[in-house]
Amino acid sequence: MAANLNRRDSILKRGTIVTAIDNKQMKQITDTLFKFISSDGHNTTHKFQSLSNRGVFGSLYTSVYGMAKRYSIDYLDSSGKIHSTTIPVYDPSKDTFNRTAIRRFIRPTKKERKEMNLRNMRSLRIDGNNQTAFLDVNSFGRGYQLKKFFKQSFRSIRKHHIEYLVVDVRGNGGGSVTNSTLLSKYLVNEKFKVCDSLYAISRKSHYKSYIEKYFLNRLFMIAFTRKKKDGHFHFGYFERHRFKPKRKNHFNGKGYILIGGNSFSATTLFANSVIKQDNVTVVGEETGGGSYGNTAWLIPDVKLPETKLEFRLPLFRLVMDKDQPKTGHGIFPEVQVLPTSDAIRRNADYKLDKVMELIKDDKIEKLKTKSP
Repeated sequence: MAANLNRRDSILKRGTIVTAIDNKQMKQITDTLFKFISSDGHNTTHKFQSLSNRGVFGSLYTSVYGMAKRYSIDYLDSSGKIHSTTIPVYDPSKDTFNRTAIRRFIRPTKKERKEMNLRNMRSLRIDGNNQTAFLDVNSFGRGYQLKKFFKQSFRSIRKHHIEYLVVDVRGNGGGSVTNSTLLSKYLVNEKFKVCDSLYAISRKSHYKSYIEKYFLNRLFMIAFTRKKKDGHFHFGYFERHRFKPKRKNHFNGKGYILIGGNSFSATTLFANSVIKQDNVTVVGEETGGGSYGNTAWLIPDVKLPETKLEFRLPLFRLVMDKDQPKTGHGIFPEVQVLPTSDAIRRNADYKLDKVMELIKDDKIEKLKTKSP
């Protein structure tokens, strides 16, 4: 278990391996809950990641199975033996309420909130002693000044003579392809394509009155797509164009890309552009986004007339690599690092720990090469 809302529980702590709840095996429970969590294809990393988020498992479990007054929990102790315990339903006022923990909340200013949001979305930390830079990019969305941020970051990396770069995109759900392509340019050594094909089945819809910005989207498709022999309307620029690497402030050291179940859309495009490069190693877990392609391109909102239900409607299909097998999975890392109960118990960043281990090994190899 990743967390327990009842902080006073002395048995079911973070890192405890729960084997069953009310005589239902965890495999049976997760398979059932997975039906209510969306994903790309057969990918389950995002589903496990979602259930690990604080409060999600409990709320989804009670929504599906109902709420009981007490729950029977089977779990493993430190020696691997199975034990059972019974816990009452969680009561916030009794289990976690602590008056001494209440502090006066000071609302930050609009400027402070903007700065905090920017720091949460992208940040750079340089460890000069270890010649390592840590670049966290949690979104490729517009509005985060990423062009300026990337420019300043890679200039700073060059000035500090950094040999190792860790790019963390584990929490990056995607965004603008322009931004993800820009980051790729600072790392790739050769020209690259974003995709092999990008097309729409149709330029118009009978349900245009329910589609947001229908006129602008249709105008865009008329201007930038052309019908080919397959009957589809292709966005030829991205199918043909090869993007050049950045010359100024280009990173030529060893790069490590951290990916995981929350890496989607433009993040998979970024990972795909660098994964085959010799000086770049992709570490972590399978991406949430598919490796063959996606439909995350021009996605207007739709509101149904009767129910007022809203959803997003992808207008294009993107295929990153036509030679990639259609497995229904995401991009697999070159170095897979899976969670363990010990790492969860210690609240350790086990994926980053693995990267630091790889960097240490590389430094040792360099020393061996230099020594007579």
